[in-house]
Amino acid sequence: MQSPTQEEALRAEDARCAAQVGGDIAALERLYDDELVYHHTTGAIDGKTSFIELQRSGTVRFHRITRHDAKVRVYGPVAIVTGTGTFEYNARGQEMVVVQLFHAVWLRRAEGLRLVSWQATRAKT
Repeated sequence: MQSPTQEEALRAEDARCAAQVGGDIAALERLYDDELVYHHTTGAIDGKTSFIELQRSGTVRFHRITRHDAKVRVYGPVAIVTGTGTFEYNARGQEMVVVQLFHAVWLRRAEGLRLVSWQATRAKT
């Protein structure tokens, strides 16, 4: 299987961010791998189904995601994107603006790149 390029990984991240901000559940279904492990800054962990449900139900609504200083490393079919992002969202009725350090792990499947792991930590301000 062909390794993803750095550009493909960044495009996949852009598509994920756009889908989260736009509430595009169909796109999230395509981009999130069935084995997704999503670690939130709060310490909570979601899988694909539970994280999509948070967004579908409106429990979490993303307003804007701005990525800074992203770097991509590729290892065979895996691309790891690391960087900093500013996340503006509403979680359970509370408006949040959080700067996070993150890594996103993308795996090339037959269908294309899929997000298999996300980890975020609040940046020190």
